[in-house]
Amino acid sequence: MMKRRYSRNVAGFQALKRVVVLPIMGLLLFAATNVAAQGWNGIIPCVTTRLQAEKILGRDPDPDIIGIYHLKKYSVNVHYDRRDLSSPAEDIVSSFVVYLNDTVKLKSYVKKLRNFPKDFLRTELPYSLTRVYGAASYIDGEKGFIIKVQKDENDDEVIYGFEYFCTSEECEKPG
Repeated sequence: MMKRRYSRNVAGFQALKRVVVLPIMGLLLFAATNVAAQGWNGIIPCVTTRLQAEKILGRDPDPDIIGIYHLKKYSVNVHYDRRDLSSPAEDIVSSFVVYLNDTVKLKSYVKKLRNFPKDFLRTELPYSLTRVYGAASYIDGEKGFIIKVQKDENDDEVIYGFEYFCTSEECEKPG
């Protein structure tokens, strides 16, 4: 009699697992992939339109292919892909750079990022290009994300900007 009760409990657990646990796991996996593709403040390269970006950043008085926005803590330069010449509101965000108004050391920022050394490729930027000694970028090409840094007087790397860009080939082709 004891074995029979045990087998019923196992069968009940299996049914519960199929009905409750698996759908919850599916939702968590969907949420995890959705979070990874959020971009910055809801602006996603190759997805967000100029109209949607300007709802977040404020209106650009001169709608050109580069929008420049000044916020409290950030300055944001948005590069738009012009899909329809007659409707700038439908331009698509192709990439954007977020410049920090405050100083943030890379060491303190990296503590918040998982797998930083594994996911990012460090590239030195030449002085002839940047006019800044010790300038470098940490690039994650799969996620379309760059951390721009330069050395301060204490030889610490300080973040001066983040760049978000589209990684799929579809985004590079207009229309």
